[in-house]
Amino acid sequence: MTIKIPPPPQIANADPTLNRWLLELTSILNSQGSVDPNSVEGLPALSSQVTTNTANILALQHSSTGQGASIVALQAQVTALQASLASTNVTVNALAANPVVHSGATAPAGGLGSVNDWYTDTVAKHVYVKTGVATWTLIV
Repeated sequence: MTIKIPPPPQIANADPTLNRWLLELTSILNSQGSVDPNSVEGLPALSSQVTTNTANILALQHSSTGQGASIVALQAQVTALQASLASTNVTVNALAANPVVHSGATAPAGGLGSVNDWYTDTVAKHVYVKTGVATWTLIV
């Protein structure tokens, strides 16, 4: 069965370039010939770009597989670091609760330090321990 191609639309009459192209296309299709891809303007460059893009996509897909494993390893390291940080914070808080040794040239003021802190008077050579919120007790 032969398929006949209908005549070109009216626009072809107004545009001789389109009319010529349509006539050539009609002739090729009517003769059941084939079109040489190299004769189609821009098709070889398009084909080459599609090949390049396909290769790039495959490379990126392969690369992303390796990156996925790296991401999992990094997430495990982050989790370990968070646990270590939590442990360090516990240690810091425990150390912050330890007594502190203060010093000065006179007896300590009541508002200085916390209970169980120590104070040395460097001039009088006295040592005090804070025994209450505002109380320093002379030890030596």
